[in-house]
Amino acid sequence: FEVPDSLYTKLKKIVDDYGVTPAVALIKRFINLYGNITKAKAQRLLTTVTNSLKNGKVDKSDKEFEQVKNVQKHLHDYLESDKLLVTNVQLKGLQGIAGLGK
Repeated sequence: FEVPDSLYTKLKKIVDDYGVTPAVALIKRFINLYGNITKAKAQRLLTTVTNSLKNGKVDKSDKEFEQVKNVQKHLHDYLESDKLLVTNVQLKGLQGIAGLGK
């Protein structure tokens, strides 16, 4: 069974669109910090989030853009005050991102 190149290209694009977006990956890393956060881990994630926003890996067209900005704010606040603010996203996990369990 051979797949023509034109069909292969279309199918590959569909499959690639179902991957985890950079925004969701960042949010997931933030959720996983809860309970075992350190200044070093928070700083690394904050740097990654800031670079992702700056380099366009996460932009305003992403539906999770506001959540990523909130993650950035919470990490910055944590590094300034040593207290991690618990958010609905952390409490609900990725279900909070999807709007489930409201």
